Amino acid sequence: MTTSITFRTEEELKAEVEEILEDIGMNMSTAFNCFMAKIRDVGGIPFTLTPKNKHQRILDAYNEAKTVRRSNPSIRIMRFPATLGGFVIATSRTTGCFSTSTPQGVKLPYCIFTPECGILSARRRKEIHTMFVGRETELEDLAALWHKGTASLVACRGRRRIGKSRLVNEFSRRTGGAYIELVGLPPRPDMTNEKQLEAFAAGLAKATHRPVATPENWFRTFELLDKAIDNRRRTVVLLDEISWMGGYDPDFPGYLKTAWDTMFSRHDKLVLVLCGSVNAWIKKNILDSTGFVGRFSRDYVLGELTLAESAKFWKSAADRLAPREIFDVLAITGGIPRYLEEIDPGLSADENIRRLCFSPSGTLFKDFNEIFSAVFGDEAVLKRRILALLTDGPQTGEELSERLKCSNNGHFAEHLEALSLAG
Repeated sequence: MTTSITFRTEEELKAEVEEILEDIGMNMSTAFNCFMAKIRDVGGIPFTLTPKNKHQRILDAYNEAKTVRRSNPSIRIMRFPATLGGFVIATSRTTGCFSTSTPQGVKLPYCIFTPECGILSARRRKEIHTMFVGRETELEDLAALWHKGTASLVACRGRRRIGKSRLVNEFSRRTGGAYIELVGLPPRPDMTNEKQLEAFAAGLAKATHRPVATPENWFRTFELLDKAIDNRRRTVVLLDEISWMGGYDPDFPGYLKTAWDTMFSRHDKLVLVLCGSVNAWIKKNILDSTGFVGRFSRDYVLGELTLAESAKFWKSAADRLAPREIFDVLAITGGIPRYLEEIDPGLSADENIRRLCFSPSGTLFKDFNEIFSAVFGDEAVLKRRILALLTDGPQTGEELSERLKCSNNGHFAEHLEALSLAG
């Protein structure tokens, strides 16, 4: 005779445990039954329970950080109370990071000391250091796709640095299942379709721990991806910068459509996300293509974060700064997550702006040129000339074409639409 037990736990903990159990061929119910049987056999909890003096462990971590500081006086140490996890973070006052060695001799760009294990692993450091802000509506909407019971095809569009792939990464992390991310190579003069295929195959091999195999076309490449998807697990597949990936083969959209119809759509626990910064290409070749009509479950166009969301990048420092300080920086960065991540809460608005915009190593110093060339490739020159003319004020397409001495035809209209969609 059996009975039921219901208990509550944290969602993230449950997902992590389920993933571990799945790897060893066991479900949560079986594992819990094993735990109860062990309690019965040993007559108590089958492992030692000791109270944790968290304050002492935080103090130990703080002392460890101070030891490192002795060899580098420029390092500052930030100590967080137990209520915030007890992390002790040591960074350079001058550059925002420093390099030191762990006991294993591994160079770290910065260190986070914890009461549990001293210097954290690189993976855990990245999880703590990279803060995810906003997009809760999109995340809830994506999570609802798992209730469908069928595969989902999703488009995610928006300008560069807006956080498209970060959104998908966060969705996958909260899901706790398998994650495969494949990214197209950026445009350059010698780029070919063959190189895109090779990069895709290499990325797939790395993500799935399989030998590298480069098929002759995209359909065969999608077959390899299909074989890598485990039907037993929730799986998120991200095809990032898909306009770069497929822009060198006019048959790419057709191959992708056929692969979805004959392979990917048959995986009930799959969410396939197509991301791209070149909105015009995605819209023309995929979203507006008759071959994909009725196949997309979601189409997200990500905009900037709100003022309230953007202010969170200042963390606790936001409470002691005048609103004008924050607004001054936001006037430069907008609500673009990638730029907001570069904010140093310990600096004034003027210092942050000087570091971001006027220092040769600053994120925004060369960003326009890099983004513009990466997004538009060979067509960047004409589009840049269009933007330069628009600095004189609003103008019609006819006026712009006349000043540029080119025909005001459908091709020129496509240039204008591409600029508009690029944000």
